[in-house]
Amino acid sequence: RYYVNEAYYNETARDVAFLHISGEGEASTRWITSGAWIETAELYNALLFQLEHRFYGDSHPFSNSENKLEFDVYRKETATLRYITNDLHHPFQHKMASLNFLIHYLLNFPLSKERDLSTENLRYLSSPQALGDLSYFY
Repeated sequence: RYYVNEAYYNETARDVAFLHISGEGEASTRWITSGAWIETAELYNALLFQLEHRFYGDSHPFSNSENKLEFDVYRKETATLRYITNDLHHPFQHKMASLNFLIHYLLNFPLSKERDLSTENLRYLSSPQALGDLSYFY
């Protein structure tokens, strides 16, 4: 789930977008309409996006009546987030290409009929796996 705030965006003044990735909690309109980043958004005429972290709030795959997940699960959200944040030093066109790719990926995420997506086969990461996943940030 995501929210967009276009209140301060002025495409003729600048092409600036801010992305807020929610932590371990539900995304809400409070974060997209208040806080210190709003003043900065006004200053830079920025477009604001808030992205809810998967499995928090409403951002998680739901089971259907056959106890199957509707969508396959992309398991490397930390690598995806790292990809966005580490590329912030690149030219604007590169940043927009990264964002466009992720939006395209989200909008065109395929249903999977070939793989077994029954919820019994899903496993949580062990502590070493989770720590290894987090190491992508450092």
